[in-house]
Amino acid sequence: MNQGKRIIYVCEVCLLISTEPGEHHGRPMFRCDAGEPGSERSRPLMTPDGELKTHAPAWWVEHCLGRSPRTEITEE
Repeated sequence: MNQGKRIIYVCEVCLLISTEPGEHHGRPMFRCDAGEPGSERSRPLMTPDGELKTHAPAWWVEHCLGRSPRTEITEE
């Protein structure tokens, strides 16, 4: 494991977290790069004005969206 870098594996069914790859609930756990402790990847997303967009860390939002999250708010 890279020093300072956190690679974790998460069960999509129950959100169990492991440091080793494997299966849980009959499915492979997905791999996430949670970033170094205190990095932007491990912090919740904020707007450019400093308002909280989500309590979830950036790596989780990235996994759920299937792409890097946008940090700016779009007005409709």
